[in-house]
Amino acid sequence: MSKFVGIPQVLTPIILTLILFAAYQATRSLGDFILLGVVAALGVMMKGANWPRPAFLIGFVLSSGAENYFFQSIQFYGYSWFTRPGVIIIAALIIIGFVLPPILKKKKLKDKPEQLKDEAEEKNFKTVSWADWAIIATLAISGTYALINVWDMSTLTKAFPIIAIAIVLLSVIMIIRNYIKVPHAKTAAELTPHLIYIVGFFGIAYCYYLFGFISTTFVFSLLFLRFIAQATYVKSTTIAVCLVIFLVTIGRVMNVDFPEGLFDPYLLSTIKTFI
Repeated sequence: MSKFVGIPQVLTPIILTLILFAAYQATRSLGDFILLGVVAALGVMMKGANWPRPAFLIGFVLSSGAENYFFQSIQFYGYSWFTRPGVIIIAALIIIGFVLPPILKKKKLKDKPEQLKDEAEEKNFKTVSWADWAIIATLAISGTYALINVWDMSTLTKAFPIIAIAIVLLSVIMIIRNYIKVPHAKTAAELTPHLIYIVGFFGIAYCYYLFGFISTTFVFSLLFLRFIAQATYVKSTTIAVCLVIFLVTIGRVMNVDFPEGLFDPYLLSTIKTFI
């Protein structure tokens, strides 16, 4: 009887290959894989500490565009663009979004009887773990380093980075103040399985770079699908071969470079003899 193979397990090597493929195209160095792993580790810590991750992802997606448009706005209008109606309205909405929820929460608790207040306080029991402090330390160190790095740039160039850095460092200060002001119980963050995956990711990423992207894709996909996802040898081999064909085709059509490593030159030369 054939074993049931879940779609997520089958997609894992495919998605990982595509992610590493996209990441490597940034600077085409091992640093691309390292940075990807660091971001993944930070995301894992945020998940374990129940920090919201959408804002983190949105920042990565929108930051470059926001900086470009901010730079252009200052070039065209100077700093007077801060006084334009649209900017004022958006700024007001952002401020309201920060200020209004705490006010409404306090008002709601004030109007409730004592019993309901105790239930709300018990429901909103505050905890803190080492993952929280690790995230805070990462943000504080990154913000300080970025501030030092951009300090000597021209005023126009460093305007947007300083605003972003100021928001990060101010948020860190407010979080630490909240931890000090409101008692938080220490709790353990259940991150061990996730951190094992991150360590495994770094190991696999290094293999992609050391032994060759295409060779490692084939071996990793075959072994993962057969022994982790419990797929049949036929399915595992078929998917691994299809991934290799996809990478070779993309490399030729789009003139994309992969880390060749130790084995890819031999593998590609062998493939060419059959094409």
